[in-house]
Amino acid sequence: MDSRSVRQALFLVLVVLQLPTVASSGGDAIGPQFQVNSLTEDFQWFSDVAVASNGNFVVVWATYHGLEETEGVSRDIRGQRFAFDGSPLGTEFQINTYSTSAQSDPAVADGANGAFVAVWRSLGSFGSDTDSASIQGQRYAADGAPLGGQFQVNTNTTGNQGSPGIAADADGNFVLLFEQHPGSALRLRWSPRRR
Repeated sequence: MDSRSVRQALFLVLVVLQLPTVASSGGDAIGPQFQVNSLTEDFQWFSDVAVASNGNFVVVWATYHGLEETEGVSRDIRGQRFAFDGSPLGTEFQINTYSTSAQSDPAVADGANGAFVAVWRSLGSFGSDTDSASIQGQRYAADGAPLGGQFQVNTNTTGNQGSPGIAADADGNFVLLFEQHPGSALRLRWSPRRR
């Protein structure tokens, strides 16, 4: 089967309140809904999904837990890998390593051979952007092992960066789009695969 046929036969994952349904390319459910997250306290939201050419997929989302008044707030980016049939591959994992403030708005893209990259908005920052919110990223191998460390996407560090989007190609190159305020600019960054 050529790569085009594989892409056409990919499964769709419908994420509704973190309870996806694995579906055929025609939209017919293949199995029942299932819960993605194992951390169930408080809120899980802002999810995204990427599907590999073999049908395996990864789901990323933001988790919000804690009460600001009494125990502080943690807003982290979490992920879970799944096989094409919806069975978990490994356990739920935290994507962000910087956790001093709020992390939100994750996006994920599948690249070469099931490797993937996640990006998100980080209030405060890891890196050189300490003005407001930055866009952060983390690359992963197909087995879920991190490739390098968390990195800052935006090079302009003035103002607020947000609403990241990402796409990747089969060679592992990825392109990111995000908003920058003030000025309401859209920024595009192309990142060739690191060897």
